[in-house]
Amino acid sequence: MRQAFQKSQEFLDLEVTAKKEETISTEKIVTVEEFEKLITEGWQYVATLPNDKILVKNSRGS
Repeated sequence: MRQAFQKSQEFLDLEVTAKKEETISTEKIVTVEEFEKLITEGWQYVATLPNDKILVKNSRGS
């Protein structure tokens, strides 16, 4: 029973899961509309892609 709980504990602990997601998602490909919102939230412009999408980087992840 203890082993089963230990294996599932990572998925039950929301703080640990949120921290992992934060470190994973340091870059995103977004539309122009999404870009305008993310820039005001502290994301940084990286590049414009050929399909008119924009690559942004989370300033906290750098």
